[in-house]
Amino acid sequence: MKLLIAVALATLVCKASTAQEMSYGEAEYLNSCAVCHGLYG
Repeated sequence: MKLLIAVALATLVCKASTAQEMSYGEAEYLNSCAVCHGLYG
């Protein structure tokens, strides 16, 4: 049971950090690339 809780917490932490990186990448694209390439590349 403790292992299951540890795995669940690790999964949540990993997903939260991935979501933050994606939004950073999206902001970077909008600021730097979208001017020439448009919103959808």
